[in-house]
Amino acid sequence: LLIDDSAASNLIHEEMIKEMNIAEEIIQKDNAKEALSYLKGEHCGGNPTVPDLIFLDIEMPETDGFGFLEEFEKLDLKYTNNHKLIIAILSNHLDSENFEKSKQFKATGVVDHIRKPIHKEDIECILEEHFE
Repeated sequence: LLIDDSAASNLIHEEMIKEMNIAEEIIQKDNAKEALSYLKGEHCGGNPTVPDLIFLDIEMPETDGFGFLEEFEKLDLKYTNNHKLIIAILSNHLDSENFEKSKQFKATGVVDHIRKPIHKEDIECILEEHFE
């Protein structure tokens, strides 16, 4: 799941993931509200959808990435129980404040803070560390 208000970033990242041939499906959402609605399953009759990996832009209008994470934590645990969810936070710049704030969401699944645009090596590191 790609969550970014930048259509260009979503397109670049989707093309890279397709080129790497590492995902059965790639979903793009351009804001936190749409992403949360998708995860709740509101697109398919209420059946929750939990991806294996989320790339989350931290700097978005209305609800930023941290707002998304706060709302995500409130979802019914049946959405995430027994499911390894990895969230990589994306940012145009890596400032220490965002990096420190992202650490409080480690239990939610946040594993990394990556500078945009994502590079193939960033994805490979996440895959090697968290997926077989």
